[in-house]
Amino acid sequence: MAETPEHLTVAQTASRLDRSTRYVRMLCENGTLAATKYGRQWRITPDSVDAYLLPQAAPGTRIDTRPDVGINSELDAVLTDATNPRVLLAQLDSADTEIAMLRERLADKDTQIEVLRNELHHHAAAITELVAKNFAPKPSGQ
Repeated sequence: MAETPEHLTVAQTASRLDRSTRYVRMLCENGTLAATKYGRQWRITPDSVDAYLLPQAAPGTRIDTRPDVGINSELDAVLTDATNPRVLLAQLDSADTEIAMLRERLADKDTQIEVLRNELHHHAAAITELVAKNFAPKPSGQ
């Protein structure tokens, strides 16, 4: 009988669960799988993988870790991202940051428009004054 390793990598766990590595990382991040992060690498306990699989099986049935027919790892990863609260919060934070930046740019543009409008009014007044001075009718006695 093969000896069970002390820890599994994300790739090994993904293979064992027949899921994507992104899905396994999400399980590690949200605490579903007992895992420890060393730098950028996750180390997952084999017992936590077994515990993850057991509730999914009815009593007395063989555990089948294959996903439903027609579902592939890429789709699994996309669906996981679409429902992962951490991903959704990160997207919301990113959108909020972008909105704040756009509001700042809009305020800057509004300021620039106001400056240009004031310059335009100043130039229009100067032009009106020049026209009045240079093209005003001359008194008839001269």
